[in-house]
Amino acid sequence: LISSDAVKVLFGSEFEASSSILILLSTTILASSWANVIRTQFLIPLKKDKIYIRSTFVAAVVNLFLNIILIRRYAAVGACIGTIVSEFVVMLYQLFSTKNDLEYKKYMICLIGEGIQSFIIIIIAFIFSIFIHNVYLRLIAKVSISALLFVLLNKEYIIHDFLGKNKE
Repeated sequence: LISSDAVKVLFGSEFEASSSILILLSTTILASSWANVIRTQFLIPLKKDKIYIRSTFVAAVVNLFLNIILIRRYAAVGACIGTIVSEFVVMLYQLFSTKNDLEYKKYMICLIGEGIQSFIIIIIAFIFSIFIHNVYLRLIAKVSISALLFVLLNKEYIIHDFLGKNKE
C-alpha cells in the first residue's frame, strides 16, 4: 500500500524502482510473523530449540543455494526470491514439526479473517488516497486511514484483550 510513496519520501524519486523490491519482501511478513509466534510462544518456552535451530539452518542453506542461482540472473529480485523462499521454509519447517502439538486449523481460520480484513483496509485506503497527488499527503492519508480502519475494526479486541478493560 505505501511502498512507492514511502520510498519516494524517504529516499527520493531516483529510488522509486526499489519499491517493487519492498513489495516483494513484504510477502515475508506472513511467514516471518507465523514462525516468530511459534518460536517465541511455543518452541523456546518448551525447550524445543532443535526445531528452531534446524529450521533456521535449512532456510539458510536454501537461501544460499537460491542466491547463488538467482542473483546472477535476476539481481536484487533474485535475492528477494531467495529471502522469501527461505522465510517460508522456516515457517513450514516449524509448522510441520509442531503439527501434532498445535491447533493450526483454528489459527488458519483467524488468519483468513485477518487477511480479509487487511485486504479491505488496503482497498479502502487506496481508494481514498488515489486522488491525492502530493506524495507526502498521500502517504499520510494511506497510513492514517489504515490505522483508523484497523482501530475501528478491532475496537473490541483493543479494549478488552489488549488494554484489559472489562466489559461493563
